[in-house]
Amino acid sequence: MTESLAFSITAIAVGISKGKESSEIGLLANIFTQIGDTLATIAAAKLEFEEENK
Repeated sequence: MTESLAFSITAIAVGISKGKESSEIGLLANIFTQIGDTLATIAAAKLEFEEENK
């Protein structure tokens, strides 16, 4: 499953990047990085909250 997930993510990235300029791809990369970082922060905060309220 891990390999198929990695392959799927790569295929999505290649598809998104088609027809875009380098600057656009860089901007998209930054946007997706920020989304990922924010999701990680939310997950950590949620886990902390859940641990405190057991």
